[in-house]
Amino acid sequence: MSKIIDENYSKIVEKLSSLKHVLITSHINPDGDNIASVVALGAGLELLGKSVTLALVSPVPHIYKFISGSERIVEFKKLDEERPCFDCAMVLDVGSLKRVGETVDLRKYTGLVLNIDHHVKTENCGDISFVDSSYSSTAEIIYNLLTDIGVKITPEIAEALYVGVMTDTGGFQFQNTTASAMKAVSELIALGASPEKISQKVYFSNRAAKIVLMGKVLSTLKFDPSGKIGWITATKEVIDECGANSDDLENVINNLTSIETIEVAILFRDLHDGKIKLSLRARNSVDVQKFALKYQGGGHKKASGMVLDATLEDAVNRVIFEFRDYIRDYVKN
Repeated sequence: MSKIIDENYSKIVEKLSSLKHVLITSHINPDGDNIASVVALGAGLELLGKSVTLALVSPVPHIYKFISGSERIVEFKKLDEERPCFDCAMVLDVGSLKRVGETVDLRKYTGLVLNIDHHVKTENCGDISFVDSSYSSTAEIIYNLLTDIGVKITPEIAEALYVGVMTDTGGFQFQNTTASAMKAVSELIALGASPEKISQKVYFSNRAAKIVLMGKVLSTLKFDPSGKIGWITATKEVIDECGANSDDLENVINNLTSIETIEVAILFRDLHDGKIKLSLRARNSVDVQKFALKYQGGGHKKASGMVLDATLEDAVNRVIFEFRDYIRDYVKN
């Protein structure tokens, strides 16, 4: 019996059983969940004799390169040169196809786009979509999918999926750390995933440049008068000065949520590409996902992201001003 009972999910399972050549992709600015999901699904489909290509717009961040199979992920610019054709494109962990990359047109490669995600959906993401926000992560869904299509989970696949669940639940601390997530994690450990090894690789294998960058970015910390909103900023100059890259900013914002007065924490990134990228984190009852959706962003209630066309100064002034009003519905003095 299928682990997931859903009409669209069943259609995706049926399609995958008959397709031979599959493109698997996910969102820009990769994280643990989308890399884990892409790699695990690819490895599982190959065990069933299918040909797979893994492609992203952005390179794999340093901390996730230990995941077996991540080295096979190619950038879309290589596909643009080769122009291969696929039976379908599997799009994972996105609520909008724009999140794959603004320059990516999946219809150049295939006539069938299938979507699996656990975020609140903002638009039609393909010909068949299965989206269920009750799951902790896309990796948790992929684990169920691989089991349902008859894949024998190897230790390497188990390790990748564990990374996805662990990172998307904030190391099993976020609100989406559900009973089903912990059940999946327990089974993945039994199948060969090592919690100690994975935690060491993800949380305790930082390059020196990342720690230096974190110090400089955290030194920009500011608060609104209430102390309930805190924010930090990072610019390309600071990143380059530290010999780091933008991937090294992952999780730095979580330091702000350890401050007892904070309700909303924000990281503003100015990489001099004409856009300001924001990472949003929340404590207690505030829903930052709802705020991000207003700007075509998304994520989770406690952790979301969005992009603004603005200068750094304008973005900070605008967002902080709006959040002061926004959190009044959630936070009482």
